[in-house]
Amino acid sequence: MKLELHSNQVTRLRSEEIVEIGKRFLFNNKTLMTLSLPRVKRIGGWFLRCNEALESLSLPRVKRIGDEFLRHNKTLTSLDLPRVKRIGDWFLCGNRSLMTLSLPSVKRIGDWFLYCNRTLASLDLPRVKRIGHWFLFDNRALRSLDLPRVKSIGDLFLRCSPDIYRGDYLP
Repeated sequence: MKLELHSNQVTRLRSEEIVEIGKRFLFNNKTLMTLSLPRVKRIGGWFLRCNEALESLSLPRVKRIGDEFLRHNKTLTSLDLPRVKRIGDWFLCGNRSLMTLSLPSVKRIGDWFLYCNRTLASLDLPRVKRIGHWFLFDNRALRSLDLPRVKSIGDLFLRCSPDIYRGDYLP
């Protein structure tokens, strides 16, 4: 089953049957606080983009994530993605509250990974082999990073220059 949902009023969503989610799932939702999708394995682009109430999310079976995953979420403090192997572009960009993130199974990361997450202090990527462009751009709190298996890195790796971009790009 594939699901696409656009709403600004949903506060709670639970489904034991959904295994795949299409594009623009709960895009620009101001009220979602609880989400339970334990069987989802694949997520399309713009998943939970611009949400203001979601604090934590666990997707224990997801293996592949599309572009713009959880971009601009003001209150997200906890994220559990133990089986994700591949991440699209614009992953978790502009999140203001996430302080730690562990992605133990990720092997490939797209462009604009964790762009402008100014509170992220700890990141664990033990299996990543390929990193796209603009990796960790403007992440001021990050102090340590171990990438033991990386073989390929794109342009602008770990760049921090908050005065370069203004306007729509920064949260």
